[in-house]
Amino acid sequence: MGRIVDPEVEALCRMATETARSRGHDIDGWEPDRDSATTAATATCRRCGRAVHVRAEGALKGAAGTALTEPCGPREEGDSGF
Repeated sequence: MGRIVDPEVEALCRMATETARSRGHDIDGWEPDRDSATTAATATCRRCGRAVHVRAEGALKGAAGTALTEPCGPREEGDSGF
């Protein structure tokens, strides 16, 4: 378990958590990505397992994942969560 230290990544995590919550998700704690701990992090919904990923690297900043685009609930077969 790591610690997110980049303020831009922290801000993206907060925004992505709010967006996911607006779709009914209960986002679990954010974890820095192993290979890019200072620029990216991932979290999942405790209920349905859908994921959200954020990255802030230079001019590239953003968030992606099905927890941001799909409502909380059972996933379709073949849905990996991203």
